[in-house]
Amino acid sequence: GVPSSTLVGFVSAVASKENAKGVCSALIGLPLKDCDSVCRLASYMYSEVTQRSVQSVRNQFFPPRNGLYPVSRDVGYYMAPDSLKEWATLEGLIFKYSKIEALYPRGLLFSGQPGTGKTMGAKYIANELDIPLYRIDVSGMLNKYVGESEKNLATALSTIDSLGDCVLLVDEVEKLFGSNDSDSGIQT
Repeated sequence: GVPSSTLVGFVSAVASKENAKGVCSALIGLPLKDCDSVCRLASYMYSEVTQRSVQSVRNQFFPPRNGLYPVSRDVGYYMAPDSLKEWATLEGLIFKYSKIEALYPRGLLFSGQPGTGKTMGAKYIANELDIPLYRIDVSGMLNKYVGESEKNLATALSTIDSLGDCVLLVDEVEKLFGSNDSDSGIQT
């Protein structure tokens, strides 16, 4: 990716001052040439260069690879539980206004049966923090050979790290902890 000082300089030339931080966040991890292409396309397609327009173009034309997929943040009708609203409010303030990266929220674990609203909760958090949402496709990362699944996961996490601020949805995480037949070199 582009060094942050170079990215800030580039964005200040193409986006308004109030949109600059969000646009920088949406461009993190891209080479400068791709940043330019994304901003030009956002300006052409949406007649503006904002975090939302840049993220939309990035998701369409420069999607993350290695088992990562952008997820729409549209929630439609969703009544977030009070505890989730409280978490989003408190952690959201720290996330948005703290200059100390060590204080940023690192994660929130939702557990429950299918259909209980875990994905909707992740969308809610992404909307409240106004950052993109990605999903790791665990099933697509699994490989029958020992070490390949771990390598695929490490590559996906490295890509997420380069994307900057985002919400990461890891669905079916239990599939990562399958049994192992070390004699044959095949994972089941």
